Amino acid sequence: MEFEFEQIPPGHGEPDSGDAIIDAMELRNHGDAASAVALLGGLLKRDARCLDAHAHLGLLAFDADDAQLALGHYATGVHIGERSLPEIIAGAPWHQ
Repeated sequence: MEFEFEQIPPGHGEPDSGDAIIDAMELRNHGDAASAVALLGGLLKRDARCLDAHAHLGLLAFDADDAQLALGHYATGVHIGERSLPEIIAGAPWHQ
């Protein structure tokens, strides 16, 4: 049994939207974590289901030694993922 989540690209396919996740990680790698957080936060304002944004915000929070904030982002991503599963998979024995 398998399931593939709907692909929701950052920017929703808007022209010239680029890849905000990659852009955010490039900002982080160049020492501008605040701009990376702002960019990822903007993605979540457009669509809170962006699991990649939650995961990367968790990474940025860990980088800033804020484990509680990181866990919040990761838990939100897990919750969104679980609620997105079809019932047949969500009720499967390995998902308890």
